[in-house]
Amino acid sequence: PLNKDAVSLFMAHVHTSVSEMSTRYYQNERRYNYTTPKSFLEQVSLFKSLLKKKQKEVSQKKEHLVNGIQKLKTTASQVGDLKGRLASQEAELQLRNHDAEALITKIRLQTEKVSREKAIADAEEQKVTAIQTEVSQKQRECEADLLKAEPALVAATAALNTLNRVNLTELKVFPNPPNAVTNVTAAVMVLLAPRGRVPKDRSWKAAKVFMGKVDDFLQALINYDKEHIPENCLKVVNEQYLKDPEFNPNLIRTKSFAAAGLCAWVINIIKFYEVYCDVEPKRQALAQANLELAAATEKLEAIRKKLAVSADPTTEGVPKVWHPKGSHLQTGPPLSPAK
Repeated sequence: PLNKDAVSLFMAHVHTSVSEMSTRYYQNERRYNYTTPKSFLEQVSLFKSLLKKKQKEVSQKKEHLVNGIQKLKTTASQVGDLKGRLASQEAELQLRNHDAEALITKIRLQTEKVSREKAIADAEEQKVTAIQTEVSQKQRECEADLLKAEPALVAATAALNTLNRVNLTELKVFPNPPNAVTNVTAAVMVLLAPRGRVPKDRSWKAAKVFMGKVDDFLQALINYDKEHIPENCLKVVNEQYLKDPEFNPNLIRTKSFAAAGLCAWVINIIKFYEVYCDVEPKRQALAQANLELAAATEKLEAIRKKLAVSADPTTEGVPKVWHPKGSHLQTGPPLSPAK
């Protein structure tokens, strides 16, 4: 009501003022300006429209202001909550950073340990490589030397293949064979002597008894331990028989086919054994090198397994840190404390 009265008085004042000014205008300029009731009503209408427009603007600004104040209150509340959470998480972060520093120290010590173990593994691996090279070299040497013995062994086997029940039986029935033949049977008796005891009687009569059953005699030749010929037997055969020019399969073949086979067998068995004796130390060295290689390889594998366990990265013991994009905790590197 107070505003109404003020507006009414203001309207009347404006209308009256215009009327007065119109009179003065006529006096000065001799020109008319009329104030009519319609002008008064238009003035009221203009005032009403301006009032509504201003009221609407004020209402909108008021609404915006109220909404802004409400949002500020909500934001202030959220900021308060966030500050509380941040304080809690900052304390937890400091604790996690402390744990992370301890873990980094532990990892550094573990890394130094792994480096030392790796150096040991590298040295052991070089050792294994050197032994492997040595083993390969010795194996090639043994194989090359054994290839030299192979022809003699093949020839000895071929000589045995020429022997059979028939020609050995024919040899046994000789009444008085020549010396070349008896020398062959004597050499065979020396090589086949039980436990390396060289028989003193190596005559033709003793040889016939020694050959005994032809099948057993032939089997003894086939199963002869050609890699372990007693030294005294080898010496007797070399000195008393192999030096004889007539100890030759080609010469003896004209006298006895079976004796020629036995002669070829004796010659080639001795050749094989001599080569084998040259190879045997190398084979033993190769076997020893293989044992060393196996031991070194086993040691290297144990070191490698230990190194793999030491160097295996796991997340166990890694501190949990607060992720800035969420309120959950995640595994990751330590963050600096919030300022």
